[in-house]
Amino acid sequence: MVYEKPELIIFSIGDMVIDFDDKEAGILIEKYKILPERTYESGFTTDPVWAWRILWAGAQMSIVNRYAAYTETGLRNMIFCGRMVHIKI
Repeated sequence: MVYEKPELIIFSIGDMVIDFDDKEAGILIEKYKILPERTYESGFTTDPVWAWRILWAGAQMSIVNRYAAYTETGLRNMIFCGRMVHIKI
């Protein structure tokens, strides 16, 4: 699927991502907050920073590095620029 902008990519637990450069496939297994939102004295509020835990599978994977975390923004950008493909489950 082609997205007009990265923000339109919506992830869910169980979705698959395929990394063409590393020739690996992964399943999104957990979403968690890395940094909470913050409100400053000026009233400005930041958005929280979210990450996804991914279980990777492939010939190059070892037991040690089968799980990896990616920020949601980073994952969206890699899909948007074509390094990865997102398969909605």
